[in-house]
Amino acid sequence: MNKFIIKLAVLSVLLFSLHYFTFERLGIQLTSLYALFYGFLIAITLLSYVLIMKQIDKRPQLFVTYFMGSMTVKLFIALGIMLVVIWFNREDRVPLAIAFMVLYFAYTFLSISAILPNLKSGKKIDNA
Repeated sequence: MNKFIIKLAVLSVLLFSLHYFTFERLGIQLTSLYALFYGFLIAITLLSYVLIMKQIDKRPQLFVTYFMGSMTVKLFIALGIMLVVIWFNREDRVPLAIAFMVLYFAYTFLSISAILPNLKSGKKIDNA
């Protein structure tokens, strides 16, 4: 769990740095909406990771079902938030959508790469 949190923090810093320098280069202003994106995606990634890892301890047979369900819920919640934000900020819809999707895919990749070793072994491994 601690390794996952460290990786989540490092990824967040790297993504924000990339995000900041790219937007500065393109002349796009960072607003508080981007902080909302980061906060939401960090929180939902951490929450889904914790819930999935608890499922391994309880009933490993249902691991795949629980994993797929949590990823689906995460996707639909993220899509809903992105659509609402874009609806109210139509002038910045392209940078908002691209930034959100890059963040979503990066955090989802981190989550899957941390959970995959546990899927193969059937036991909880702290190599996240």
